[in-house]
Amino acid sequence: MERGNGETTRQMAAAPPGAIFIWCNSNLSYPVALAKHLGRTDLEIYSPYWLESNRYRGREVSAVVVDHAAELTRRQRGLTHA
Repeated sequence: MERGNGETTRQMAAAPPGAIFIWCNSNLSYPVALAKHLGRTDLEIYSPYWLESNRYRGREVSAVVVDHAAELTRRQRGLTHA
């Protein structure tokens, strides 16, 4: 399962229960498998485009955790701090 330096693993492990985890691209197979491997099936994993989808509106979540390798647009960055 190891792929890099372990930063994503640390981020997922430290995420609050039920957090939204924003992966760095739209290929979600690796982060979904990693979360399962870590026993973090409570995490909702999405691509950065989820931030612009309006699906977050009206939702109360414990946290939004952005993967360290994600390169968000200015608009996406603004939505993570709203």
